[in-house]
Amino acid sequence: MTWMPSDIPEMERQLSEAGKTVAEMCRRAEIAETTWGRWKRQEFEPTMRLWRAATTAFNELTATEDRNTAPQDAA
Repeated sequence: MTWMPSDIPEMERQLSEAGKTVAEMCRRAEIAETTWGRWKRQEFEPTMRLWRAATTAFNELTATEDRNTAPQDAA
């Protein structure tokens, strides 16, 4: 995903719809919530490494398939 400041509100909306929070995403991405806020306010742009970490965490948290409730193979 290429950096676009307009992505952040949509990402936050999708996280909310998935029952997840920005805090969860930031913890998973190992970035500070204040950093996310600075990106949101467009105070500065993220490095590619940090943006990739954030989008990877976002994608993991908003995946439609719930791996915890997937049917298990019969033993």
